Parts: sequence; C-alpha cells; structure tokens
Amino acid sequence: MKYLLILLIPLLLFQCKEETIAPKTPDVKFGQSYLNGRVMYLFTPTDKGYIKGQTHGLILSNELGKYSWDSAFGACLAQGWTLPSKEEWLLIMDSRLMSYDDLYWTNVKYSSTNGVSVKPFRSQFTTNLSVSTLLKVVGIKQF
Repeated sequence: MKYLLILLIPLLLFQCKEETIAPKTPDVKFGQSYLNGRVMYLFTPTDKGYIKGQTHGLILSNELGKYSWDSAFGACLAQGWTLPSKEEWLLIMDSRLMSYDDLYWTNVKYSSTNGVSVKPFRSQFTTNLSVSTLLKVVGIKQF
C-alpha cells in the first residue's frame, strides 16, 4: 500500500495537462489551384474567419456554365459552391483572376424580375437583366 501511495503522489501533484493541437491547414498561395478552383483571397487578421496561425480564405471556381438567376443558386450548391455576393465580386475583381468581358450573376436580386449581374473586366454591376436571362456562373467557397 505504501508503494502504491508513492506512485500516486506524483500523479496527484502534477495533473496531466491536455495538449491542444491546432488542426493542420493547407499551405496554399494566392492564385494556386485548390479544391477545384483557385485561391482568390487569403484572410487577414481583420477578416471574419481569420484564425491566427492557420491559413483560410476564399476559392473561386472555374465557370460552372450558363444559368438563369434562380437556377444559378442550385447549380452552385450542387457542385459545392455558393453564388458570389456583390462584396465577394469586389474581391474577385481585386484579385484579377478573371479578366473576362462577359456578364456573370451575383447572389443579389434587384427586384422580382431583375437580378444583379457583374461584368468583372469593367468592374461594372447592372440591374436591368431579367432573372430568366442565361448568364455565366462562377462559385465561391471558404476553406
């Protein structure tokens, strides 16, 4: 019994401390191909979603096809993406990963009949297109 107490005393005095191991994050760079798209933005300390010591950001998909505004949401979701917001389109335009002079849908509906589209090359948003118009679609997702 005496020997058992001698063995237990160090355990009682020095409690085991659970070590927290940060999850491994990808070592990616801006513009790099990653998860079926390209890294278009890396979070900084002022961004929501930033975790110190980890790499997180946004990925831009390749073109997913042409869709009406309503169908664009389903097309993105079915392939694991979301339709970019106007704010995300501003990041896409700043990234200069797209230089196309085509129109793309945003996730914003201007009215019951019109959606907001964007022409990235010209950094121009428009609100006069019918939601039934077929426009090119790209998706975005966070990693």
